Amino acid sequence: MDAVDLVSEDFQTLTLRGLDNLLEFIHFPTERPEDFIEGLDLARDLLVRPGMMIFPACSDLNRERVARLVKLQQANPEFELEFTLRVNPPLVDRCRAEVSALFANLLARRSESSDCRLLFKDFGGRLDEVLALVLADDKIALTLYQTIFRCSNSKYTGATRFLEFTFDCALFSLAIASAAEFQSVVGEKLPRLAEVAVAALFHNYGVLLRVEELLRQPEKERQAFYQSVIGEGLAALGRLEVGNRVTEVIQYVCAYSRLEKDFLGRRDWPSIAAGIVLTAVHFLQSESGVFSYPQSFKLATDLLNARAFGGWLDETSVHALSRLLGLADIFDFYKQMVTLTGECPYHSAVPYPLTGFKSPTIFVCRHTRRECEYLEGSHGAVNLVKPLGDLPAGKYHRCNLLTPKLMNYYERHYEEIKLKKT
Repeated sequence: MDAVDLVSEDFQTLTLRGLDNLLEFIHFPTERPEDFIEGLDLARDLLVRPGMMIFPACSDLNRERVARLVKLQQANPEFELEFTLRVNPPLVDRCRAEVSALFANLLARRSESSDCRLLFKDFGGRLDEVLALVLADDKIALTLYQTIFRCSNSKYTGATRFLEFTFDCALFSLAIASAAEFQSVVGEKLPRLAEVAVAALFHNYGVLLRVEELLRQPEKERQAFYQSVIGEGLAALGRLEVGNRVTEVIQYVCAYSRLEKDFLGRRDWPSIAAGIVLTAVHFLQSESGVFSYPQSFKLATDLLNARAFGGWLDETSVHALSRLLGLADIFDFYKQMVTLTGECPYHSAVPYPLTGFKSPTIFVCRHTRRECEYLEGSHGAVNLVKPLGDLPAGKYHRCNLLTPKLMNYYERHYEEIKLKKT
């Protein structure tokens, strides 16, 4: 079915095409009769075909009527039934339950991993409180259910992976926001955690609206397509009324896909929240492998810290996640690279190489400052035929000020660095 039209524009109706979708929604049949969703009613006449009505609008979809529909469908498998339900408290509560169940399943799966034993320790018990605040908004509950329905019923199995990636982004963002590093900013403020959750859930809404189109792209082109349509979800935010602060956070995240990052490092709440969400997004893109092969937690964390070192992610958020994953040594390593780089009097030193788990072996001079007494000018130490990290293609000379300090650091922390690379 075309799930884009599942919930009406005015949030007054929800349409399910096919009896199977209705039965799944209302839990029928079930071994536990109490699980049946009572109180749902039709917003429009239920027709077999134009002019042939089964039940009129406002009919209650009780057990008896549903049982009659099952028999009718069995006798007439060619009938294509379309149910337009009135949005009322029982219907919205069912959507809330569907969203909460997906979060609970993902949290349970993540919590079983030894890599995440610390990550959700402080936050995991508060998920229900945060979700209650997020899903108190009927429009958000309905829209998230529609997203789950769209991806779960897609003919492309990869749609579910993008759905779980998005919900994982919310879980990891909440864990980061609950960390000690943000105690003074977030603390016990549930509304701020709720804003982080909503921003993470809707940061790529434009992508989830077009997830099947994304999956039709060649694999090597999917990430570029993802970045090109991520901002299309912004138009829906006004209809959802998520609030100015959440909208601003999502605007920052979408602007980041256009290589805009001026908000990183600012201390206003929307900028901080955007930095948190982006840290979760980039970690999970590596770890889940939505665009390539899945990476280990260590490698995904290393790549994350490399981006923070280059000024492309919020350092506080990256430190919080690295620590919660038990990988603070990786953050400390990159922090040392920042310290050494800052000692260059000409602001031209770059550790080489610094990509993934390839620890740098030397420092080179980005701008070939020949007036510097520490420039090894007799010959080039590195000749790049194509860009590597932040270094364009070209010839680079060794820095004799920082390279020995780097070697000394390795001698003092050999075992930590060796373990980091395994």
